[in-house]
Amino acid sequence: MKLKIFLLSLIAVAVSSCDDYFSGMDIKNEYQPDINTVMSDASQYPSLLSGICSTYWGTLLGYGNEAIWPLGTNSDQFAPGAGNFNLKTWSYYDGMEKPEIDNSSETAAFPKAIWYDYYGMINTLKDILSAIENGAVYTESNQDANYKILSNTYFLMGCVYTEMCLMFDQCFIITETTDMTSISGTDLASAAQAQATALDYLDKCIKICQEKGDFNNLEGLFPNNTMATGNKLKQLANFMAARCIAYFPRTKEETANVDWSKVASYASDALQEDIIATLPNNDYGQWTLVQNSAKTGGWARIGMRILKMMCPDDPNAQWPLPRDFDSSSMIPELSSPDKRLITDFDYTPEQRSPAGTSFSGYTNYSPYSLNRFNDYATDGNGDEYLFTKTESDLIYAEALLNTGNIAEAANIINYTREGRGGLHDITEASSKDDAMRALYYERFVECGFPYPATPFYDRRRTPIDEFQLTSRSFRQLPVPYYELKTYGLESYTFGGEADANPKYIF
Repeated sequence: MKLKIFLLSLIAVAVSSCDDYFSGMDIKNEYQPDINTVMSDASQYPSLLSGICSTYWGTLLGYGNEAIWPLGTNSDQFAPGAGNFNLKTWSYYDGMEKPEIDNSSETAAFPKAIWYDYYGMINTLKDILSAIENGAVYTESNQDANYKILSNTYFLMGCVYTEMCLMFDQCFIITETTDMTSISGTDLASAAQAQATALDYLDKCIKICQEKGDFNNLEGLFPNNTMATGNKLKQLANFMAARCIAYFPRTKEETANVDWSKVASYASDALQEDIIATLPNNDYGQWTLVQNSAKTGGWARIGMRILKMMCPDDPNAQWPLPRDFDSSSMIPELSSPDKRLITDFDYTPEQRSPAGTSFSGYTNYSPYSLNRFNDYATDGNGDEYLFTKTESDLIYAEALLNTGNIAEAANIINYTREGRGGLHDITEASSKDDAMRALYYERFVECGFPYPATPFYDRRRTPIDEFQLTSRSFRQLPVPYYELKTYGLESYTFGGEADANPKYIF
């Protein structure tokens, strides 16, 4: 029997009330009460795209049991201060047997909301593209300006499918040409097919930007004018395409087969500025994991794995901590040759898990809080980060290393390694292995905090064994049980014994 896909999500965008896990699709009031009326009026498209931008931002950074936060502790980038938000479930310690993702019932929270938030965005974006294909025209000063709607819609479709292909092992590919009434469970497509879809949309965006030049883009998209012109939009699309390819591997073996020349072609003309929202901003202000890792937070801290990496000669920098390391124990202040231990982190051993929550001492905790990327944590004023120029540059450096250009890659690596860290161990004469180890070190310190999925992608794909995800860690997400049940498909999951690897028992 063939079923209409995402019936609930179609209802959710047409009426004001819906289940909590569809909250990410409540994109402003233009959806109420009649989506067909909105889609027939092309002047509404900029507002819809503005709403998609803020929804995308919130989905990537927002909080809750169903959010992306657990990827930050599964990667040991963050240490959980308590059991809330599933942060503790996949945090690694000595002898810990990580569980599989619970994907056995409709009430299983993670990763259901992520899935439906993405498809809420896809549904609206494909409707915009379909409307234009059927003759809708967006005008500015009585001139056809559909290229602005198309370039931004293609970009956002590429962004959403990039995250889908990086996170999930398979998904439905819904586009402007999809017959929604004919879809069945057999239409689930592989992550590789979703990756191809993402790149196709991003390439269409890039092509329009190349043809139209540095045009004045629509207002109200990403904050701080980071999408304000055609050139900025093109650079964002190039960055997203480079991420889509470079971060796709689930194992180090797959990383060896990446087309690094293609990654380099995108990354060579990518971000020239950080992607941030200066707060307060009602559309973009989120309760983020980095905010909760500040000394004023309490739900998370810097992972001891990061601290051990930065303090290789300090015996007190232990990771994984022994299971009998109890709540009364205290790790002394650490020492590191890297200046960023002092500038980017705060030693706050007195900071404990919030009152009334579960807490098992430093077994799942850390005495260091984050002192970077979260200056808004105290009073709500400051810059909230999603992606950084450094991340974009290091993708390019990785592509250069993998295509034989160690000298140029070393220069990029050293921009932060020497410039911020005061480390002087990588030169153009360094081996590829040494340079690659330094590159991933920089990625964890410089890029691993703003968006919790970034260190997860890096851990699973890194060629450096000591940096890999720990044994029994999930490396991708399954299609949620709720969706599988709708199509009469058997549930499945990842993590736990199925992902056990003795090489990565640390």
